[in-house]
Amino acid sequence: MQLKHCFFALVAASISSASDICGTPTPTEEQVWRAVSLQAQDLNAQDRDISLVNKTAIEINVLQDAFKPHNITFKLGRGDVSVEPKWSDNCMERQMKQRLQKGTYADMNVYFFPSMACANSEQLPHNRLLGYVTDFPDDKTANTKRQILDAVHVRADTVPGGKFENFDMGMTLVHEVGHWLGLFHTFQGGCYGYGDGVSDTPYEDDTTADYYSGTCNRRRDSCTTPGLDPVENYMDYSAE
Repeated sequence: MQLKHCFFALVAASISSASDICGTPTPTEEQVWRAVSLQAQDLNAQDRDISLVNKTAIEINVLQDAFKPHNITFKLGRGDVSVEPKWSDNCMERQMKQRLQKGTYADMNVYFFPSMACANSEQLPHNRLLGYVTDFPDDKTANTKRQILDAVHVRADTVPGGKFENFDMGMTLVHEVGHWLGLFHTFQGGCYGYGDGVSDTPYEDDTTADYYSGTCNRRRDSCTTPGLDPVENYMDYSAE
């Protein structure tokens, strides 16, 4: 399967401030590049921008490699630059996307931010959110107002070589794109129920997965059902 296009956008607060966990809701509620070639004000800022452009190019390769075994590929539509302080924390999401959003529901828009203080137009109580998607596929209808918001949102410091500890190899984008394509967390529903809907995924306690996010204990076994916790699954919260 090949998506029609994906558009990447990195939104920066300014030349000097583009610096220095998953907020996608649960299924009952939840339903690279427009980005960084900032005009340098000094040589150091320019070097940082070039580095980020290179990292984002590597991020695209990480995304392709993760989904290629499943016959899913992505075609980069375009990448642009936005230097807009009031957009940099995603708290003016609708206004930003009215300017930047491209394509239709067949196209995936990806936005990178220095950090995210808001998600789905709601203020967050912390600044640790790595990413989220607006909707799961079932929620995507021919609604122009909703389509404007449909996107993947990721912190820029989670790209390969980024500075977000234990989440700096580019897998946050892979995780969120998984949601965009309809995948749930591995710990959906905890130790009982439907789980993530994938038959070969062992059950995983949701509280345990959240508590140990950013770690990688391959012997962890939080449920009495067969199988160890799927800590190497892209849709878990384990360290990269």
